[in-house]
Amino acid sequence: MYKAVLLFKLLFMSFFTHSAAIELSTGVGTQYGGIGGQQLAIRLDESKYFVAIGFLGASAGAQYQISDNSRHTMGVNFGRLLGILRDDTDYVALTYNYHLTGFHNSGFEIGTGLGVYHRDESTFLSGIEIEEKTTEPTLIFNIGYKF
Repeated sequence: MYKAVLLFKLLFMSFFTHSAAIELSTGVGTQYGGIGGQQLAIRLDESKYFVAIGFLGASAGAQYQISDNSRHTMGVNFGRLLGILRDDTDYVALTYNYHLTGFHNSGFEIGTGLGVYHRDESTFLSGIEIEEKTTEPTLIFNIGYKF
């Protein structure tokens, strides 16, 4: 029994030596789940993994620090925006964020990205269902505050 516990500790020792922090943010844009939302993230030394839920949407993604001064990050973001007057929209994007006070500090961050939106629309016309699939490139913007 003790050998199994010792083996478990040795295998996962390197995982526990990394410092991780829980981060809460609020903002507007796809990284925050749409119109306005909350983002919950696990931040490691040079990366951050997040999930977000917002008004009419949900999102997940990751960011990776790309500069030594810790203000610039690149990442990926995907999610779904729920449609009220239209069908739901799925998206995936490559993102760039600028952290005004640094990646590891509280403060504002602004970002942009290039992505693809996909929507399956269906309408009924004279009792016949017509389906239309739309896939479009798009430019996204995000602004938020990290606590």
